[in-house]
Amino acid sequence: MKQHIVLSLFIAASVVPNIGSAASASEQQQQLRIHTGVPKKTGDLLFSYTTEWQKAGADPFRVTSISFINNSKLTGDNPAAQVSKKLVTAFKDSMTQVDPGARGAVVSQKDQEPAFTISNRAGFSLNWITVRDYTNQSMSYDLVDKTFW
Repeated sequence: MKQHIVLSLFIAASVVPNIGSAASASEQQQQLRIHTGVPKKTGDLLFSYTTEWQKAGADPFRVTSISFINNSKLTGDNPAAQVSKKLVTAFKDSMTQVDPGARGAVVSQKDQEPAFTISNRAGFSLNWITVRDYTNQSMSYDLVDKTFW
């Protein structure tokens, strides 16, 4: 549990360097790439992530994307890419509850890669992303084309 809290704080601090600039945030200025792996546990395991975004002067929106992953049901040459696809689909499903004009976060996966990217839409700013991984998969994170300095 402590690991998840530290990870959440790390991601929240690094994804959003300047929340106050939401009005001038350009498309995909804030991005977090999540590299997925294959769960090491068996059975249906929960993976969820909550994303919050905001337009300048407006109330924040947030969605929680939930997916159950069972490594015995992953088939083919690239099971980690299947995990990413399930997590992308979960995000898109959770966004159906939000008015289309207020959808300030987007998710994408390129060509069956075992990774996906959460980014802001133009005019919106990502406030934070919290990842809860109970699948015990090998995951890593990076800020697309950014450094900490």
